[in-house]
Amino acid sequence: MPPPCSECGSNSVVEDELYSQTQWVCQDCGSVIAEGTFTTTLSEEQYSTAVPYYITTEVTKKPCPNLLKGLGRVRSLCRILRLSRDMESEVTSLYERAYQHPVFLKGHLMKKEMLGGSCVLSVCRQNNWPVAIGTISMLLDADPASMGTVYNELNKALNIQNKTPCSFTELLESHCHEYKLGPSDVPDFCVESVGRLVQRSTALLELASDVWLVTGRQPLPLITACVYVAWQSLKPMVRF
Repeated sequence: MPPPCSECGSNSVVEDELYSQTQWVCQDCGSVIAEGTFTTTLSEEQYSTAVPYYITTEVTKKPCPNLLKGLGRVRSLCRILRLSRDMESEVTSLYERAYQHPVFLKGHLMKKEMLGGSCVLSVCRQNNWPVAIGTISMLLDADPASMGTVYNELNKALNIQNKTPCSFTELLESHCHEYKLGPSDVPDFCVESVGRLVQRSTALLELASDVWLVTGRQPLPLITACVYVAWQSLKPMVRF
């Protein structure tokens, strides 16, 4: 038997069909006791125990395959750029937040690739890690201008306040440490200490800035040229 009416206490509760939904209605006061509910067991059906709809259909939501692929790509970028584990965790967390944002949720795959690179660049800027937007664009094979647009959209959508980009000198120092010019890597006439290379390259970069060669130029080609000329000038007789 169904339970008594909760409004008037009457036991005169009957089953009433309205279109495709079954309702339990009190004949005395007209109150609807239950309607449109799902039950799971026979005893619950007999007593019209309400089971919320979200419980009957609830499943564990799996991450989107494109999100998983993007996270893998982001982690690869972090390892290529030698970011610390903490910075890598910050990047993946930022990418998950940005991926679910309405601004980027329905974006095309290339835009989501650039979004991952923008997250890497944003975390690098926050930690004063010397990485240029051109480096990440090259790794993603993306247009630097489009990459800059996505980066600005990311900062605006998530209200990120990044630090001022690294100077040319800081970028130069990080690049000098990446060149393998040790005795075990190159012939004797090519070997050069990182300290001397940084010092000479910095002097060339300052000279280039004085004669307005830096203004408006992409940093990576200019830095590469300074390092190469500095390396040649330290032993000109054997390197020219």
